[in-house]
Amino acid sequence: MAMIRGACIGGGLEIAAQCDIRICDSTARFGAPINKLGFSMYPGEMAGLLKLAGPALVAEILLEARILDAEEAARKNLVSRVVAPEKLDEEIAACVKRIMGGAPRVATWHKQWMRRLAHDLPLTPEEKAASFAFLETEDYKEGLAAFLEKRPPRFTGK
Repeated sequence: MAMIRGACIGGGLEIAAQCDIRICDSTARFGAPINKLGFSMYPGEMAGLLKLAGPALVAEILLEARILDAEEAARKNLVSRVVAPEKLDEEIAACVKRIMGGAPRVATWHKQWMRRLAHDLPLTPEEKAASFAFLETEDYKEGLAAFLEKRPPRFTGK
């Protein structure tokens, strides 16, 4: 997760693009005006930005050397959400709490499936079968029991 205040320029943008969730305050600015310095973005770092933002936005950022404000970055899906500066710490803490309240193995599987499905290839029968591995976990049983008992789950990662 990236917590962004103020400038998220150049390397900061490259790092933020690698994060699953990006939350910024309304003071944040995004860009990589490196063409004004006479050098290009490393392709390995550009790949993450391309996956996140797509070629049209990457062209704006790199070819035009545009700096986007927080609201434009949100409209163009560069950040997950924008909050008031005084609410950023609180929003990050709440996000972490929500993530930590979930089953850890399921979070890992979701991240794996997101990466796999980004390739836009049909799932194999083996992959489809593997997607039901959660049914064999203690966390699945705990999640169901907690739901039925109307209480928070206590996940163990097993």
